[in-house]
Formats: sequence, structure tokens, C-alpha cells
Amino acid sequence: MVIATITFAAMPGTPAFAGVSSGSLTISWASNGNPLTPPTSYQVQVSSWNGFLGNVTSSETFALTSSTAGLQAGASYYFRVAAYNLAGGQSGYSAVVSTRTDAGPTNLNPLFFAVTPSSVAVLWNNTVGASYNAVLSTDSNFTVSVTSGELSWYTTSYANLFAATAYYFRVKISTEGDSGYTTPAISTVTLSTSATQLNPSLTLPVLTSSMSFQWTAISGVNYTAALSTMVGFGTVTSSGVLSDNSTGYAFLTPNTSYFFRVKIST
Repeated sequence: MVIATITFAAMPGTPAFAGVSSGSLTISWASNGNPLTPPTSYQVQVSSWNGFLGNVTSSETFALTSSTAGLQAGASYYFRVAAYNLAGGQSGYSAVVSTRTDAGPTNLNPLFFAVTPSSVAVLWNNTVGASYNAVLSTDSNFTVSVTSGELSWYTTSYANLFAATAYYFRVKISTEGDSGYTTPAISTVTLSTSATQLNPSLTLPVLTSSMSFQWTAISGVNYTAALSTMVGFGTVTSSGVLSDNSTGYAFLTPNTSYFFRVKIST
């Protein structure tokens, strides 16, 4: 008489992380002698607690790798893997491994603060200790672009541009991947050379509730200046006719983007 039995599956090797992003993780492990043909099935458990109680996600695979999506950015997750033999008997779980998902891209909120027929200047939120990669392009897909390289300051400018042309800008912290770039990119149109260009510029520093601007002085004229929280100036926060080539605004809303423009009153 012939009898048959099935040995238990071996405990899988300690998992290793093969990919980490802000919303997903990928792990892989060694078979530890479990056969590939017929394939050994594995159960992967994921938990936000190292005791694997409460919210635990389980999945089964015949592969030696597994990906988990829909995770929280900047959070810790724990993984372990067990194997099943052909009769469905489960091995012990592997050693537990853990990592944190990426924190995700930093929103730098860039804005144009000086636009002329041939140049633009851009300012964004400062992140202490960070450096930045900034890119300007006439193409919204950035297939052709002008790069500023790595910047240590939270502002940059571009010269020798074409007049009356749309330009797109994006920026990220240099240590973040390409997914960290501003989404969507911001855009502006350089001024036409047909009008008198006053070349306004922001007078640094910008404070919590105030900011100041200056522009090219032209003898014998008055100016009309406008400040708005809308790039199209659909709602104007403040405006007026000025005889001087500078002005300041106070009592502004903290942590808010403002847009400024000025022209000769006539």
C-alpha cells in the first residue's frame, strides 16, 4: 500500500521593500525552498500596527512580490508573509518588516510677481533647509524648457523671453521626485511691447498682512495700480490713482496669493 502526504510549506524569507511612494509600497521575499512548480501560494498581511490587530489587509499571490496601494502618505506600515502548502496548510509568518510611505509632494504655491515683455520673476513658499528645482517653458507639457538648476532661495527670474508669449512654471523641492512638481503648473503671458512697460517688482520682504511694490518712474504721469487675489482681477482688493512710482498694501489676509498690476492712468 502506498500512502502520500504533503510536507508543510517553509516560512518565507524576510521581506524587503522594493518600492516606496506616498501612497503605495511593494515588497518581495525569498521562497526559502518552497517550489515554484507547482506554485506555492503566499499570504501577505499589511497593518498600521506591529501587532497586526484592528485594520489588517490580507492578499494572496503565487508570486514572490506584492504591491499595496491606497496607503496614507507619511504613515508607518508593517508587513509579514506566510506560505501555504498544496493542502492549504499555513506556515509560520516571516519576520515583520516596516517602513514609512513618502510624505508626498510639498505644495510650494508659486506665483509670478514681476512680468515684463522679456522677463518674469517667480516667488514660492519657503521650506527651511530645502533647495529647489524650478522649470520654465512655453509648453504646458514641459517637453522644451528652461531650467534654473538647483536653487537655494525661494525665488527666481528668467530674462531674454519673447514678448506677448505664454510661459508655464513649476517648482519642487530638489530631494523630491518629479511627482513633486507644482500641479497644475502656473502660467502667465509676457507683456506686449506696444504698451508702456512700467516693470513692477515686489519690494521684499513680504510680511504676514502687508506688501509693497515699485515700478519704473515716468516723469509727469500718474499711475493706476490694482491688487487682487484673482489672477484675472475679477475682484480687486485695492486700487487707486498714484503720483509716485511705488505703493504699499496693509491689512491683507495671511497665507494668501495676491496679484498686482499697474499702468499709466491715461
